[in-house]
Amino acid sequence: SGVGRIIHQARMPVLPVFIHGLGNDLKKQVLGNFTGKGDRVNVVFGEPVDFRGLLDQAPSPRTFKAVSERAMDAVAALGEEERAIRRVSAL
Repeated sequence: SGVGRIIHQARMPVLPVFIHGLGNDLKKQVLGNFTGKGDRVNVVFGEPVDFRGLLDQAPSPRTFKAVSERAMDAVAALGEEERAIRRVSAL
């Protein structure tokens, strides 16, 4: 609910982003970019998340949780979109 609290208090547009393919070895990731032998990284951006109705609610743990769940649902939808993109590009 921490991210929900931040979103609720900031009242700024939130763009969901899904990233697939980043590794834990930054040096290897950057080197692969220059050598052309690195893993492919896909990034999918979504439309701003509509928090209508939630931002007008009183600040509470329940409200913050609902806000964060709506944001994470948007990211999950982008994950499905990214998987579809990978399936098509693999053909």
